[in-house]
Amino acid sequence: MITLIDTFTGGRIAIGQIVFVVNLKGGGKYKSRCPLLVSGGIEFIMYSEVGIKSTLRRFVLHNGTFLRFALGHRSQYDTQIYANGQNLTEKFAPEKTVSASDVKTAFEAVIGDHPEMFWLETGYSSKYLANGQCVEIDLKYNSTADDLESAKHRFDAAAQNLITGAASLDSNYEKEKYVHDALASAVTYDLTADMNQSAYSALVNGKSVCAGYARAYQYLLQQLGIPCYYCTGYSGGDHAWNIVKLEDG
Repeated sequence: MITLIDTFTGGRIAIGQIVFVVNLKGGGKYKSRCPLLVSGGIEFIMYSEVGIKSTLRRFVLHNGTFLRFALGHRSQYDTQIYANGQNLTEKFAPEKTVSASDVKTAFEAVIGDHPEMFWLETGYSSKYLANGQCVEIDLKYNSTADDLESAKHRFDAAAQNLITGAASLDSNYEKEKYVHDALASAVTYDLTADMNQSAYSALVNGKSVCAGYARAYQYLLQQLGIPCYYCTGYSGGDHAWNIVKLEDG
């Protein structure tokens, strides 16, 4: 079963599945079981098991770096943004010709698939020529970048406390529920929370919004070996959730 989880409210929405086939560049096909919301009509963006961007009903499926690693389709743009983000580089030029839409897709893939990069802000700026070619990408960092090693230590310590508590449980369901309940109990929803789009805000500071809850949850389940994706959309307002795959599906 694949479940759409709202860590903040504790809501769980049953999701049906549909099998579809995506044609890949250079020939060949990739078959994927794609989660579909069976009720409620919520439109959302999901980083799913698809190697390329596709549109299905009201759902916009984006290619995340995690899945492109597995498929061998990780783009050079993802790699460059990821590497510069790791090195705290503020400005850099794309290695090859790239459009605005390619930059946006690559940045969203990195942000969506790497909650451990809590120091990287979820917005960026760029410069383009008249023909739309991107010539500069400007990344932004929050205050943890000022002393990143210390921030990483605090983040890892906070995460390990929850991971240790969950790891001894028997099933993935018990583990994900333990993490879900622990986050819901320990973190206060606060629109004014510092760095509230990051997993750091939830795990270390204990104050966040839906994005921080969801990224913290994503990171913890990843460390426990449970497939978990970050997704965003609209449900009476902008919102973020998680998609989790458990043993029975």
